[in-house]
Amino acid sequence: DLLKMDFMKFNENSIMLEEDTPLRYLFHGISQGGILGSAYTSLLSSSGLLDGAIITSSGTPFSLIMSRSTIFPMYQELLLMSLHHNRHIRIFLSFVQMIFDSIEVGGLIEAGQPTMKTLIQAGLGDAVVTSYSTENMARAYSASSFQSNPREIFGLNPLEPTETTSCITEILYEEEYTTLSKTNVALETNNVHHCTRLDSAVTSQFIEFINTVSFLDVCVNGGCIRDNSNC
Repeated sequence: DLLKMDFMKFNENSIMLEEDTPLRYLFHGISQGGILGSAYTSLLSSSGLLDGAIITSSGTPFSLIMSRSTIFPMYQELLLMSLHHNRHIRIFLSFVQMIFDSIEVGGLIEAGQPTMKTLIQAGLGDAVVTSYSTENMARAYSASSFQSNPREIFGLNPLEPTETTSCITEILYEEEYTTLSKTNVALETNNVHHCTRLDSAVTSQFIEFINTVSFLDVCVNGGCIRDNSNC
């Protein structure tokens, strides 16, 4: 029986489909899946094939994410085998970004590509994909955020997301967020990138969006604030 398979379970509970529940097709991308998936869903927005998209722990532009990620030193070592200085790496990434703009959601939207209803989720304190890049993605979508979001996001309207097609929600991990480096010193690895997708508020919002394609405010009364990323 297909419904008894592991991949048909959520939080170890079987997914039950009600007969009167309309069948919906949604995209869910995490990390790199959301970086490229946001562009994919933008290209598909006018096709009617998808009802919505959920983008978790992703961002734009890629050059901003890559050089500020805890996984960057591995790529840095590889690039320095062909390049002579970190400054050359920065120039190289800038040139690559000029090409990458055409396949990232920010470049597509700027070029007039429409978007579908999209839920964006991020963890404040993420050392793999900086939350600044996620907020930059939200600005590209002209998204809104609930007034209960842990922090105000520059460039976004604090309107009720019922009035918009895109919404961003952030989970604040206080210990990791307050210890993020404000200089060019490499970040220390933490669990925010992994814990965000498992967070109870994120999964509740995720389920609501799947069932109704609407945005659930999960941040009221401090619902999006965590002491740390021990998940």
